[in-house]
Amino acid sequence: MTLTTFASLPWNAPFYERLGFRRLAGAERGGRLAALLRAEERRGLRDRVAMRLDLDGGIA
Repeated sequence: MTLTTFASLPWNAPFYERLGFRRLAGAERGGRLAALLRAEERRGLRDRVAMRLDLDGGIA
């Protein structure tokens, strides 16, 4: 499962990290998430990050 969220707001990326999501960097994002982050930036959203939760391990 993937999502995009604000990187530094405590109730966003840090919250999802506590649930088992991890931040994706560079090539890990793939084309779809990279394009989504670019589109969000064009709309004025800054400090965004893509994250993934591997569902085989479930939510912590």
